[in-house]
Parts: sequence; C-alpha cells; structure tokens
Amino acid sequence: QGLQGSKLTVDIADDIEGTGNQRSDEGHGGIVMAGRDDFNGKGAGVATILITGTNRGIGLEFVRQYAASGWDVIATCRDPAAALELRAIAATTGRVRIEALDQADPADVAACAQRVGELELDVLLHNAALLGPGDSQLLGRFDAAAFDAHYRTNALGPLLLTEALLPAVERGQLRKIVFLGSAAGSTAMLQPPANLY
Repeated sequence: QGLQGSKLTVDIADDIEGTGNQRSDEGHGGIVMAGRDDFNGKGAGVATILITGTNRGIGLEFVRQYAASGWDVIATCRDPAAALELRAIAATTGRVRIEALDQADPADVAACAQRVGELELDVLLHNAALLGPGDSQLLGRFDAAAFDAHYRTNALGPLLLTEALLPAVERGQLRKIVFLGSAAGSTAMLQPPANLY
C-alpha cells in the first residue's frame, strides 16, 4: 500500500504463522528479510537499513544477517554502551553504525533522526517494543505511567521516527518501511488474552 502522497512500500512482518503475510524463511531462521533479496545481485551499490531495538533478540539477529548480506546497517538501541553483542557485530563486520535511541522520548527520536537523516535509507525496520509487567496493567492496579511508556514506545515513537525519516527513505532505492508485529498486540490471537493493552 502506498503511504499518503508518497511512493513508499509499507510491509507488515508478522511472527504468527498462517497470517498470509509475505514470509521468507529459507536460511533466515524464520525471520523476514525485508528488501534483502530485492537489492542483492542488482549491482546498484550498497543498500542501507535502519533497525530499531537491536540490543538483543530478533533485532540483534536482523543486524547480524543484514550485515552478513552486505548491507550497511544503522542499529539503534537505548543504551549502546551496554549492547555488547551488538558492538561486537559492529566491530567484526565494519558495516554497522550504532545510534542511541529511546523511541519513547520524542526529543530523542528527533535527535536520532537529525544524526542519520542525511542518509539514503532503503529500509526502515521498526522492531523496538516494550512489553513490560502485566500486573501493573490490570483493572484495580492500573499504572498510568506504565501505560504511557508502552504507548510512547510501541505507537507514538515509531510514528514520529517514520515521519522524521520519510525524506531519507524516499531518497533510497527500495523505499520500504516495515513494522514488525507479534501476537502481543492482538487481543484475538494471544491466548490467554493480553492484559497490557
């Protein structure tokens, strides 16, 4: 689908089987490598991807696999000094630029976008998310500050970062924005039902 007034492609990568979303499991541990195969082998230069939430888990694996595939990777996380595995990948590949980003903080989103906004981004991959403790999200024990942190991290932050980096993605060759989702955000798919939303 197009993004209002833009020529961007918006892909939804979902970790739930049977959703009908495009998947590429072969050789990638079951994760979607957005745009990777579109770019490789076409002789058009080096592609660049910005990935959020890269200090561990699937975000870290995205960094590892995109860098191994010859991409330049901008890897964001809240505390780069503590992201030892990420720093090791950056040191060994020479293809990873680490940027501090707390996407719950609009000022931090703006500052990060200012630092990388001059680049041409082929793919912007939103992976960062906050799940947090469920007991503070139950009726009778509701924590408004925790809800605000979840909303800023999981909804507002990705929107603001997309808005700020839209010109950089438009300058790229692939022009893809990917929002990674999971069952945690679905009241229909998560059993037992989520109590965080």
